[in-house]
Amino acid sequence: MDRASVYALKMDTTRISTILTARRESMVDQLTSVFQDQVACEQLVRGSLAGVTGLTAPTVFTVPGYHAAAKEMMRSKNHWAGGSVHDAKMAEIIARWALRGLSSVVLTQIAYEVFQWTPPAP
Repeated sequence: MDRASVYALKMDTTRISTILTARRESMVDQLTSVFQDQVACEQLVRGSLAGVTGLTAPTVFTVPGYHAAAKEMMRSKNHWAGGSVHDAKMAEIIARWALRGLSSVVLTQIAYEVFQWTPPAP
């Protein structure tokens, strides 16, 4: 096949429509599953933040940061699923968000309570 016919095949809207129609249900199921996981994660983070008091208590300005850090932790957990690489990634996420002004104690608490992650022993 020459280049023009390959390009024409790629841009054929009926072919694209057929492929998307066939995959639509599985794509919706996948996105629904991801959305449900994110909602569950946010609820767990909200519960975890509710128990924090004192100087590290989250404010209205820092709560979105904790939610964003938890989403990043969730992506790391889903991608690495344990092991030393996962431990390093979680420690890196906690350090990065601590540099952005969040409490590393609270971030570690979220990692433990929501994702059952404990920092490796030194």
